[in-house]
Amino acid sequence: MVYITDAIGNEYKEWGAGNLIFISAPTGSGKTTFILKEYLSYWNPLWGKILYLVNRKILKEQLQKEVDKLDLSLAAKIEIWTYQEIEYNENYLVVDSEKHSYVTKEQEEWYRRWFQHYGCVVCDECHYFLMDSNYNTNTIFSYNFVHRMFQAGKRIIFMSATIDEIQKQIEKDFRISPLAHSKWFKFFQEEKSEEDIKQLGGRKYYAAEADYKYLDIHVIRKMDEITELVADSKRKWLIFVDSIKNGEKLKNDISSVIQKSKKDTKQGKNSDKEDVVFITAGYMNEPERAKEVDDIIRFNKQSARVLIATSVLDNGINIKDIELRNLVIIADTKTEFIQMLGRKRKEGQNEERKVQVYIYGQSKNDFIRRRNMSSAKFSIARTKYKFIMEEWFAYVNLQQGRMSKLLSSKDFAEDQLIILAHQFLLKELMKGSVKIEDIKATFVDYAGVLRLNPLSYQNLQNLNWFYDRIIQRFEDEGEDAFLREQMEWLNIPEKEIKRILNDFKETRIEASKVRIREAFEQKVGIPMTKSQNCDFKAGIKPDLILIYKEIGNETRLHSASQDALVISNEEMSFLRNVFGLPYEMKVMRKGSKMEDGSKLKESIYTICRIEEKE
Repeated sequence: MVYITDAIGNEYKEWGAGNLIFISAPTGSGKTTFILKEYLSYWNPLWGKILYLVNRKILKEQLQKEVDKLDLSLAAKIEIWTYQEIEYNENYLVVDSEKHSYVTKEQEEWYRRWFQHYGCVVCDECHYFLMDSNYNTNTIFSYNFVHRMFQAGKRIIFMSATIDEIQKQIEKDFRISPLAHSKWFKFFQEEKSEEDIKQLGGRKYYAAEADYKYLDIHVIRKMDEITELVADSKRKWLIFVDSIKNGEKLKNDISSVIQKSKKDTKQGKNSDKEDVVFITAGYMNEPERAKEVDDIIRFNKQSARVLIATSVLDNGINIKDIELRNLVIIADTKTEFIQMLGRKRKEGQNEERKVQVYIYGQSKNDFIRRRNMSSAKFSIARTKYKFIMEEWFAYVNLQQGRMSKLLSSKDFAEDQLIILAHQFLLKELMKGSVKIEDIKATFVDYAGVLRLNPLSYQNLQNLNWFYDRIIQRFEDEGEDAFLREQMEWLNIPEKEIKRILNDFKETRIEASKVRIREAFEQKVGIPMTKSQNCDFKAGIKPDLILIYKEIGNETRLHSASQDALVISNEEMSFLRNVFGLPYEMKVMRKGSKMEDGSKLKESIYTICRIEEKE
């Protein structure tokens, strides 16, 4: 890995007031270390303090411990806030207009003067502005705060391992002349020229390439496989899930398996240490979860053998734990995936110390469902955005030739359109035409008025484009499409992708063969009626379908999918010849004579073992 200090060199000494600095580098490449060691040592207190913004309270606590280790003369130069603290101040303490004032003008002036003491802002994990905006629509406040407070004459540093999308948004918004655009949606009349940008300090770009050779990639397709993997391993696991529901189920399933194993081996339960801990946003309300987070912050290690987490743990946290060798990631976007992957820090190049990473093969239907959900939210946001934009430009056309009047009234005109859109939205909500959950994904309450967060809007649009592309990949490439997508995020060559998928395919077939064989063995010599045969087949149906699908046998796949069809001797012959399963099905047909001379009233099926050749 190329560390970011190598990419930047001594150029940070040339950064000046008005600079926009973009640092794109993978987790573990030293972004934070560069700020706390290199840049902070160079920083002159006469320029003001450095404000360091982070997106998680956990990360703030971890960083504060690093700052507390510094010499006091260095620690005094920097202050760490969360974006959420800024958002609270912006939404509840700063007045928007005299009409909606929450505080006095003296308090507002104090607030503004306070932040004038900062000469530089570091926006760490800056993808937060976009990526969190659909479940925390307040991100617009911290984003606008940075734009407003630091654009003129100060240094702004944006850092992330997944910076691409937010960088496009930042470059677009920071190009707009602050005097000519409206405050909320930034509808504008003029842009800064390249010469203007250059005079303001210009933009600086730095990047370090990721090296993922320390990873050993595996594939899983079902949640149950995770439980089986953990049960068969004695090492530590870090598992990222995409929902609290999945996390709770996984925690219960894994805990049950571990406790059963302890009981069987008479180990008993270790009361001093939890085997499985699930961390969500409300971790502070649960002692065991709070303790686990505290251990991570203090020691960069997880205490639990199995740590399950939602995205609350996906940014900035460093886990430098030699015992942690297994990582499961369930994520549907590149940003989530890369951030989750980065929580486990690289420890060396030795083959035996590779991290085992299990990626989840989500299906086409998973992405269709997600697209439908995001499309419903986006449709509401787009309708309101379109209305405000059309009315805004109609207003601008009325003001042609009267630029001074336009500039003095642009914010008031925009506010009136926002209020009107709010009234329409409220009527639709009361009629039941829209869902409150869809509104909360893109609108933020500000001074009693629902305002569309432009970042939430843009992120939903990006998601829809992404989901459409992935769905098309499934159409073109089949069920491995998203597995391929994830491996491409890790820069894995096509040849290696094919090997991983082939190994997974063979492993799945072998596992299904074992389960089918065990099922056959339990039924050897036991007569079955047709209905009992169908019930037996239903128990192994998933494995039959899997192996027929993997080998591409459409005839057998169709037969296995029919619930009314029994397992025939023909099918047993196929399994014997192709997979070496030593069984046959003997059938006594309806009407056949029994030893006592009576006739069978229905067909009887019996699985028989065939002696295997050595």
